Order: sequence, then C-alpha cells, then structure tokens
Amino acid sequence: MAAAAPAQSAPPPAAPAKPASGGAEKSETAKRAEKHIHEGGKSLILCNVKLSEEDVITIAPCMKTSQSLHSLSLFDSGLSVGATRTLCAALASQDSLTMLDLGHNQLGPEGVEAVCDAAIHNSRILTLGLAGVGMRDQGAKFMADVVRVNCTLTE
Repeated sequence: MAAAAPAQSAPPPAAPAKPASGGAEKSETAKRAEKHIHEGGKSLILCNVKLSEEDVITIAPCMKTSQSLHSLSLFDSGLSVGATRTLCAALASQDSLTMLDLGHNQLGPEGVEAVCDAAIHNSRILTLGLAGVGMRDQGAKFMADVVRVNCTLTE
C-alpha cells in the first residue's frame, strides 16, 4: 500500500490591493471636502476635524484649481508641518482664496514659514488666522516679511 502524500498548507491570502494612488483609501472627510470644492463651494470649514496628511494630499489639488473657494478654515485640525507644506504649495497659486485660518494647529516656525511663503505669493489672501500655532520668534519674522510684501493682507 502506498503512503499518502503529506498535506500541503494553502498559501496565505493576498493582501488587499492599494488604490491606484498608492496610498490609503480616502477618508469620508476628504471625500466630502473634495466633492464640496468640485461643486463650487465658496467656504470650506473643517474646524476641530482631525485631518491626516493623506486627507490634505487628497484635498490640496482641488483647492489649487478651484475658482470659487474664498474661505478655508482648518482651525484645530491637527495639521502636521508636512500637511501644511502640501496645503500651502497648492494655495500659493490659488486665485480665489481670500481667507485662510489655520489657528490652533501645532505648525511651529516651519509650518508658519510655509504659510507665509504662500501668503507672499498669493496676494488675494486678505485674512490670515494663525492664533495658537507655536509661531515663536522665527515665525514672527516670517509674518513680518508677509506684511512687508503682501500689502493686501488686512487681518
């Protein structure tokens, strides 16, 4: 009588495929924000809504090309310095934004520098909210540069 061949274990299940973007799936917040901007929303208010870097990467291109977005408030949204840089790179050439509030995010001087660089390149921004961002002396110097260059900034 021939011996039976040893049982072979099944291969482990394949990992779920990542979306085409290569990153994590979009959060519901990012999807709603993206839709709101695409539909011509004039204001986007995401106060006290924690945004991941992936959320900002999703939303930033929409903000950059929007012709109707006038007001953006991401007050206390947990923005990282990296997310702030991504956001500000998009906003530097944005044509319709007049109010930006990033207050109570721990941006520190590095994040404030990114915001100030965007405000220098975007003279449409009239109101800039940076309360409680950990600006320190270096951040204040960046803000002084903005005030010298961007004469349209009123608040």
